[in-house]
Amino acid sequence: MAFIKRMLATCFRPAAARRKRSPQEAYEAEKRRWVADQMGRILEARMRPYGDRGLVDVSRYGCINLELALSYEFDRRWWFGQTARLLSEAETASKSEGRSHKIHPTISTEESSPAKKP
Repeated sequence: MAFIKRMLATCFRPAAARRKRSPQEAYEAEKRRWVADQMGRILEARMRPYGDRGLVDVSRYGCINLELALSYEFDRRWWFGQTARLLSEAETASKSEGRSHKIHPTISTEESSPAKKP
């Protein structure tokens, strides 16, 4: 009986007691989910001849394994998204400082230095 109670206790741990996934684990899990979803869509489209239904074009990868091509496509999209997110954060940070992010570095140092009195 004690064994069953211990087993049930481990199954129903509170959310705070669960281990948080690392960013790499989250990336790998999302990649597996996305590739599996796209594989399903592509295989379904091969059985039904109408429309592309939001499929990913993997023709750029030539004649390699479809799952591998989708994996490359996910990586390409993931890193593009990460880069876009970082650029938008940098732009938001520069706007919150009250400066335009397009100011030339020498102009921004002249603006920050105190004005000289004649």
